[in-house]
Amino acid sequence: MSGARVLLAGASGTLGRALIPALDAAGYQVIALTRPQARASLTPLARHLAEVREAQVTAPETLAGVCDGFDIVLSAVGITRQRDG
Repeated sequence: MSGARVLLAGASGTLGRALIPALDAAGYQVIALTRPQARASLTPLARHLAEVREAQVTAPETLAGVCDGFDIVLSAVGITRQRDG
């Protein structure tokens, strides 16, 4: 499905940063989804990205419609600490 639009959640993490150039090399249009405070970590990979979007997976209000219009949605999200409630 070369040329497909891929939303990669957790793009700024270790796995996400490894997937970005691989997806780009395979011909996918990569859109990174990352936390606002982690956006700068994607700067070295900018040439592989079509776009960077911001959301917080632990804040549902930031996720409304975030997956709309994509052919593929991948999650490389790793939540290491979470507070319920």
